[in-house]
Amino acid sequence: MDRQIVFPGAVPLETDLLNTNKFAMVGLSKLASAILGTSNTVNGLACAASSPASMTVSISAGEIYSLQNIDGSAYSSLPADTTHQIVKQGILLDAVTLNCPAPTTNGFSINYLIEAAYQDVDENPVLLPYYNSSNPSQSFSGQNNSGASQNTIRSGLCSIQVKAGISAITGNQLTPAAHVGYTGLWVVTVSSTTTSITSANISLVSGAPFIGETLTQKMSKTTADSLYTTPAQVEQLIEQYAGQAIQLTGSSNTFTGAVAPAITANVSLGEPVTVFFPSAITAAATINLGGGVTALVDAQGNAFSTTNTVPSGNSIVQYNAVLSKFQVLGLGGIDQVARNSAAQAQLSLISNEPTTYKLITIGGVLAIIEQ
Repeated sequence: MDRQIVFPGAVPLETDLLNTNKFAMVGLSKLASAILGTSNTVNGLACAASSPASMTVSISAGEIYSLQNIDGSAYSSLPADTTHQIVKQGILLDAVTLNCPAPTTNGFSINYLIEAAYQDVDENPVLLPYYNSSNPSQSFSGQNNSGASQNTIRSGLCSIQVKAGISAITGNQLTPAAHVGYTGLWVVTVSSTTTSITSANISLVSGAPFIGETLTQKMSKTTADSLYTTPAQVEQLIEQYAGQAIQLTGSSNTFTGAVAPAITANVSLGEPVTVFFPSAITAAATINLGGGVTALVDAQGNAFSTTNTVPSGNSIVQYNAVLSKFQVLGLGGIDQVARNSAAQAQLSLISNEPTTYKLITIGGVLAIIEQ
């Protein structure tokens, strides 16, 4: 980030302060673009029905981040800069209220688009004191003693407005496109019979660029470690797949078992595993390996019954995320193809780890080793 240099005893210039502001803005904008990108992004700006209910909606405080010229017009004595673009932050400090009246024709409805845009606005006019450069002892009121006020703040604002669509027979009304330079955020739909707007009348524009999470809401390493397999866990899982069946407990077609390392979500299992059923499955059954009680079905997704059974002993089971059920894929323990598939899948989970791994075949069995 650039910094203005001044020297002791030098006469300060207005450009010293102007450049300090400009350089800080550019530095912050580059940080914002590194995190958010350069497409329009908004934060806050929630849309809610007014209270008490009426034909208005309220847009809460928030910001818009938008790629803009550094300065579209002269910034005091600094010239305009339309050659370079940076991500600017437009701020809305106070909620705004927007009117969305109902159509007057019976049976008609109308869609209102709530849209936002970045705007540079020069404001806060002040009558500034000057002096006569030809006679420094003489004070001027305003530049050149004009008595005119001058704007003293260039504000980066988030402009919010409502754009009305064309009313039409209910069900045929269309949402208008956003104005040039604006981004659509919300749609408010009202009919001729609407007397007050509620949350049911408000919907989010598809693809509206709201920030969904803050940095503190992003996944921490602790959270990630609990969701994804680590290299140490891979070794345990591969060893388990090589023939160590999970001993289940229970009866009456209700089974439980412990997976090492423990899991909290069925999706974490991923590949087939071998389990030992202490009794035959002869009716609709469930299994809980740590991710919660989950239905057991056959390879085709059918529930078990007196004519569709599984004997006691080793069986291969796999969690099907589409069905949200465990499927029994085969009997007698996991086969060589399943073991190799498991090793390949688990290797992909650790491909981004700093330690290098490779697959080798030992006695016909696919295994993962560290290089």
